[in-house]
Amino acid sequence: MTSPPKTSSLPPSRPQASTQSGSTSQAPKPTASTPKGGISQKPPDYTKLNASELQKVMGSDTKQIDSYRSKVNNPRANYPNWNSLSREQQGVLMRQWNDEIRRHEASRATAQRTLSQKGR
Repeated sequence: MTSPPKTSSLPPSRPQASTQSGSTSQAPKPTASTPKGGISQKPPDYTKLNASELQKVMGSDTKQIDSYRSKVNNPRANYPNWNSLSREQQGVLMRQWNDEIRRHEASRATAQRTLSQKGR
């Protein structure tokens, strides 16, 4: 028989990752700079996007910023079991949400700068 099917095309699950020798506990993370529980995506090369694509990126970032600000401003409305979390868990979520706000603000600003440079 061969090895289990389709495992090479799928990311390792926790049990598989723990059985690999030489791996650290953080091995399943996409990148080392990813915040805990975050999904890391390489930012697009904004210089390769046209004006309408840059506008779309800025609109998407604005929506994400608004969504995360809503969570920060009223976590109980956006996270049903907020009160059952420990203060530490609440703090972790607040930091993650604020990090996401900063990330999307930076992305939006970069897209805006690129768009204004293309207009010259």
